[in-house]
Amino acid sequence: MLTIYSLVKGFTGEFDHIQRNAIGSWIRLRPGVEVILFGAEEPGAREYAAEVGLPIYPIRRNADGVPFVGDLITQGDCLANHPIRCLVNADIIILPDIVEAIQATAKKFPRFLAGARRWDVQMQRLIDFADPAWPGATKQVVMDRPRLHRKEACDTFIYRDVNWGDVPAFLAGRTCWDNWMIWRARKAGAVLADLTGAATVIHQNHARPLPQAVREEMAGLYTRSIGTDRRYGFQHAHYMLVRTGARMEWERTKEGKKL
Repeated sequence: MLTIYSLVKGFTGEFDHIQRNAIGSWIRLRPGVEVILFGAEEPGAREYAAEVGLPIYPIRRNADGVPFVGDLITQGDCLANHPIRCLVNADIIILPDIVEAIQATAKKFPRFLAGARRWDVQMQRLIDFADPAWPGATKQVVMDRPRLHRKEACDTFIYRDVNWGDVPAFLAGRTCWDNWMIWRARKAGAVLADLTGAATVIHQNHARPLPQAVREEMAGLYTRSIGTDRRYGFQHAHYMLVRTGARMEWERTKEGKKL
């Protein structure tokens, strides 16, 4: 059904438990989910991949050793064994309710980019995946201190039949590449679907120092690439999927009425 692919950091410090929580949640999604990792050069990455039985591959980097997002997308698409793919950041926990949301999206739209706004939380411990109640316990962490991230940012890109073309030289861990992907998918004729109301995506907070010069560099690349500094995000979704109890319904947005 679905191929999930992601770029990992080294399994050191806080990123050890953060990435174990995230990837552990992906490999437990059912049915038919394939997981592919990139970043084989990172400390502890090969060892972790062997531990959980996942393939891991190297990735092309710039002179400073920072990975290119374009190479991640190209390799992910080439290696995926399923037509529906999900590019996700390695600090994102995905709960099982997303599976039904993806199935509903695939049934309604032949070509799409879907995602859900993330909930930002502090996760200081490893999730006990041996406990069958882990999804509910993890979601409760969100409900205890809810903080929904802004619409302009995206960490989970679920898509089918999207031609990404030549991806500009965006760098992983930097800004604006997520906005570019949303812009590009829309330009390529894909429906943008917001699954926030039906699926739970959790971001584990961590230190992320990013110099202002780097932000400005990526913002400049983004503007040159699409011809405007307008930031594309979930505010530009054509449809929203909303769950009420066991029922899910699609709502067309103002953007969707233009289709």
